[in-house]
Amino acid sequence: MNKIKYFILSLSFFLTNAIQAQNDSIALQPKVYEVELISSKIYTGTILKDDGREIEMMTQSMGKMIFAKTLINRISVIKKDVSTTTQDENGEITEDVYKTVNEEPFTTRYHFTNNALPNKKGDHYFLLSLFGPEVHFGVTKNLTVGMMTSWATDPTVLVTKYAFNSKSNTHFSIGNLVGVLGYIIGPDNSQFGGLHWGTITQGDRSNNLSLSLGYGWRESNNEALVIGLGGIAKLSKKASLIFDSMVFSSANSTTFFIMPGIRIAQDRGKALQFALTSITLLPDDVTVPVPYISWLRKF
Repeated sequence: MNKIKYFILSLSFFLTNAIQAQNDSIALQPKVYEVELISSKIYTGTILKDDGREIEMMTQSMGKMIFAKTLINRISVIKKDVSTTTQDENGEITEDVYKTVNEEPFTTRYHFTNNALPNKKGDHYFLLSLFGPEVHFGVTKNLTVGMMTSWATDPTVLVTKYAFNSKSNTHFSIGNLVGVLGYIIGPDNSQFGGLHWGTITQGDRSNNLSLSLGYGWRESNNEALVIGLGGIAKLSKKASLIFDSMVFSSANSTTFFIMPGIRIAQDRGKALQFALTSITLLPDDVTVPVPYISWLRKF
């Protein structure tokens, strides 16, 4: 009987210590932090020391670094799970770069057209290209509002996009471009115009294909049916193939825009795009090649 009591007592002591050791191990798991500097640089990793004036951090990209708190804009705790973090050879929890790149707001567009995936509220970005600047604001979870123009400021248009909620890999959105064009030639040539379209997208932010169908108009009664086809295909953690195309078909002519190219993520919130654009005019049967480069920045 005493042996049984001794066995039960020993087993209880062993289980208690094992559970306590496991809890201590869980408690000692390092938190993963995202540190954003005033310069907009972002580092992810574990904070080793904080003396009130500066922090010592084991970062993913640069190893151990020390930042003065006067240079830090934000420190956030990142949720630790397998989808957002990985471990390096030393067991340090680090950021999954590919996951981060795919969360950028400009993954909801191609070179010119958009896909139907939604941006988050507060996801703002601007684009500078050889054609002109753009700026887009994530007003709500599903609504994006922006402005587009050329370097000559003609045309200047208001852009809106609304993406519907979806629980699958099939997404739907509607968009509008409304603005003024032709005023650079003279006030008498100025006229309003617009483009209204719907988009269906199959896939996610890293690999998808989109089909758009729309209607374009101008005050001079010029109307056109507009068809768009675009897609993204992941090549590596930071590079993706981007294909974009549009067809404008009116009563008198048809214009094709074809834009195959590549997007390279440079850093958090930064990307560079290249495209070999060709513009074909029918019935004149004229094709004009136009190089296209754009810089995208989140803010």
